[in-house]
Amino acid sequence: MTMPTQASKQVVEGFWMAMQTNDFKSVGKFLHDDYMLEWPQSGELIRGRENFVAVNEHYPAHGRWEFAIHRILADEDKGCLRCKCDRWRHHWEGNHIFHDTRWKDRISN
Repeated sequence: MTMPTQASKQVVEGFWMAMQTNDFKSVGKFLHDDYMLEWPQSGELIRGRENFVAVNEHYPAHGRWEFAIHRILADEDKGCLRCKCDRWRHHWEGNHIFHDTRWKDRISN
């Protein structure tokens, strides 16, 4: 599946607007069943929509996640986003890569 560049960018923006709500079940609608989240600093690999939701709902931090998008680059079927996240004492910046609207996140501190 390919889509025009503007549609790709809208998918990325929609994903992060949903993330900002902290309703991670609603975020799952943006993810394929074979979604992968890679945290290279800890070696963790989260596979699948349901596991993404569970990790985010049960992450051991207090308060809401807050996101600041720095940049979105997109073409017909792939792109990259750079953003910053804050939640209580947890802060990270990450590059989020998608292909054919399938997300693969690489998070760095």
